[in-house]
Amino acid sequence: MTEPNAEIVSLIAAHRRGDRRASEHLLARHKQDLWGYLVNHLPEREDAEDLYQEISMKVLGHAGELKDPGRYRSWLFSIAHNAVRSFFRKRRPELDEERIAVEPAPMHDGPEARFHRNERMRRLRTCLAKLNQREREILLLDTMAELPQADIAERMELNLNTVKTILRRTRIKLARMMTEEVVHG
Repeated sequence: MTEPNAEIVSLIAAHRRGDRRASEHLLARHKQDLWGYLVNHLPEREDAEDLYQEISMKVLGHAGELKDPGRYRSWLFSIAHNAVRSFFRKRRPELDEERIAVEPAPMHDGPEARFHRNERMRRLRTCLAKLNQREREILLLDTMAELPQADIAERMELNLNTVKTILRRTRIKLARMMTEEVVHG
């Protein structure tokens, strides 16, 4: 997904002038994706809420310093990525880093459709937890954060081709695991 650079440039310029609404809109544009990224990386919803607030303050405090407004989304998710890593470094002894909490969005479907959707989400959580940290992180940065693969490679300090290979293999692995979960689940 590419961002409309003109809108981001305009919002950042307004933010630099002190326009609070522009500042809030900058963050609100990616709120859902950022929230999804956090709940998929952190063990508890409360941890995601705390980190979301911390990231929001950091983003709003430093958005005016962003040199290339067209890379706002990548910049936002690199802050989130670093915040999650820092979270686990600080709390490593008391947390199981392999746990993932995914909470499906509220559904307006009937009970049967909600049941099947919740069951798929349960299987997905189980399978994601079985991936190693690097696979899971790269997959979520690509799918949830929708970061360009070049940015993921840069953030993870990997070669771009390595990221592409990991993504391809991880998707295949996840699809196989999901199928096995249905058969053996």
